[in-house]
Amino acid sequence: MKSFREYLAEADYEYAGGTRLSQDELRNRVRKFGFTNHGKQITFTVPGVEGTYSFEHTVHAAVVDPDFQGIDASKGDLDPRDPSQIQANIDIAIRDFQQTPNKQNAFKIANYKTLKQDAEQYQKIKNQLPKSGQSVSGDNTSQTVAPGQSGKTLLPVDPKVKELQDRILAKDPNALPKFGADGRMGPETRAAMARLGIKESLELQRILDIAKF
Repeated sequence: MKSFREYLAEADYEYAGGTRLSQDELRNRVRKFGFTNHGKQITFTVPGVEGTYSFEHTVHAAVVDPDFQGIDASKGDLDPRDPSQIQANIDIAIRDFQQTPNKQNAFKIANYKTLKQDAEQYQKIKNQLPKSGQSVSGDNTSQTVAPGQSGKTLLPVDPKVKELQDRILAKDPNALPKFGADGRMGPETRAAMARLGIKESLELQRILDIAKF
């Protein structure tokens, strides 16, 4: 039987494996398509123990990449895109908890319920998801695209922008709630600069001007 610690480790889903998308693109899709549990601390009550436990939930790449290849149904892999399959696991977890009300079973119920929320969100937006070779548009994007392509692509990471964002966050830790210090000059960073009265060098002004187009 797996230990409680092993179940906790499995709950923090990895982005790697089964997808060709970069971590930046995965995070961008998570924000773009409303997976609100990403990076969220999910709490659950532990029977016989005062207080609650929590774990950080991240989103499985399968729910943001329609080309995901990391699920093998023949091996009994759980499909994080299938709410009915996850509900079946919730029912089993509840039954197990009723028979044995311990930390492992309490955790499994909370974990599966969170997974089901993501699966239901996937079913709502699956037809909007671009393929692996495409990037979704977000706040930190540029209109510039490669020949023969359409849409927006992510701006490249710039260390000067990252340094600027670090300075912004030093003044106000909540100034960049969506993207943080990601090294890309988007509307969020420009708005924070204006609000905090931060002016920059000609080099950063050039980056600001490029980001407008």
